[in-house]
Amino acid sequence: MIKIIIPLVLLASVSTVSLAADLAQGVLTATGFGIADGSKFPRPQARLMSKRAATVDAQRNLMETIEGVRVTAGTTVENMVVTSDKVGTRVQGMLQGAFIVNENTYEDAGSWVTEMELGVCVNKSALECQQKPSLTDIIREEMAATPPVKVFDPTNEMIGASLTADEEAVGEVATVSGGSTEAPATSVSAESPAEPATGLIVDVSGQDFSPMLDVRIETADGAELYGPALVQLEDGTDWLNWARSVDAAKQMSQVVGDNPLVVAASGLSDSDHIVVSNDQAIAIFNSNTSGSNFLKKGKVIFVVK
Repeated sequence: MIKIIIPLVLLASVSTVSLAADLAQGVLTATGFGIADGSKFPRPQARLMSKRAATVDAQRNLMETIEGVRVTAGTTVENMVVTSDKVGTRVQGMLQGAFIVNENTYEDAGSWVTEMELGVCVNKSALECQQKPSLTDIIREEMAATPPVKVFDPTNEMIGASLTADEEAVGEVATVSGGSTEAPATSVSAESPAEPATGLIVDVSGQDFSPMLDVRIETADGAELYGPALVQLEDGTDWLNWARSVDAAKQMSQVVGDNPLVVAASGLSDSDHIVVSNDQAIAIFNSNTSGSNFLKKGKVIFVVK
């Protein structure tokens, strides 16, 4: 008979703080425990049974963690699994393909005990996730596309008419990486950036924002600059990348290049979309247009607490 030990701290709920940290690292993890009575089975069999029990327990705990990940302000992965057979099947497949993060098997008082930590990929930022399916990939296909009329474009008469910001002031709210985060060395003009921006870093650490999978950047009027449907990715790339500080984001040159535009979010919408000012929106749009079209390529990093 297999006895399974389940620590209560791993059941049901995962704290927002730890989940946010896991999302920022790009890997979700959960631990399971298993114990097999060595007096009732041959030692090799008891050892394997303890590992199997720990794996099943870890998979169950990992599924609870995955289901608790926010997709939007009001939904979680669990909602999408319930409403979409496609999402449910792919999430189950990803769970079955979970990789071992840590494993410890030992004999204690005649029984074999295994502690198993499994992980699944949120995105492809972690080295071990480069060739694995990710939760971001699975959910992105189910996210609502933004109507063209709602996509930010200051050359569009309807959107342009609502922009009252003075473009000459854009340099005060958007800076290009070049010095420290406290005193950026180079400012960006909406008309002519000093150097073409290679990516975008959006600092959301000053807002009460918890990471989720449906992240969008928009103006206060709801015109969207960046979102899941506005990105065209190549194999092995991501559209949703996280960092815990601006400096850490700048080190991720494989995502944002060597000259990223850095902006601080001005607020959050009712749907927890990231809001930037009109000045910032114009700076982002112009830098993207005159640069490498980094928005379309998903070369964006969000800095969270």
